[in-house]
Amino acid sequence: MDVTLVGDADRDRALALLRRHYAEGRFDHEELTRRVDVAAGARSTTDVWVALRGLPNALLETVFAPRLLAAGATLSTYPALRAAKRLALAVIVSAAWLLATTLLAVTYAISLIVGGPSTIVAAVFALTWLLVTWGSWRTWRRGSRRA
Repeated sequence: MDVTLVGDADRDRALALLRRHYAEGRFDHEELTRRVDVAAGARSTTDVWVALRGLPNALLETVFAPRLLAAGATLSTYPALRAAKRLALAVIVSAAWLLATTLLAVTYAISLIVGGPSTIVAAVFALTWLLVTWGSWRTWRRGSRRA
């Protein structure tokens, strides 16, 4: 990973983020002191990441993410960015599955009204729904591994 030097503004943002997480009770005074020392003396984005490691969405809440991605880092390097990508994929796949399931249910209801109950029609729709569900699950699993 390419290392980008940080400036005073970057260190100030990291320190403000650390103070906020301390105020929210995420770590004690001793841990705050250790992290502040690391952030205040940070020379690179890697040093800042060490100071912010383990904090929820720390990179997403700062301006570091665009700089790091521009410097050649990948989403797999940073857990918060990877988690955001997985969540977006889960939302998209879930919405597609819900739409397909709704369309199948409406089509099945119409076929029941028009043609009456039929074992073959019920089996075809059940199999189609299982294939849609399996395809959605598989798409999410494959995509979440790459995220």
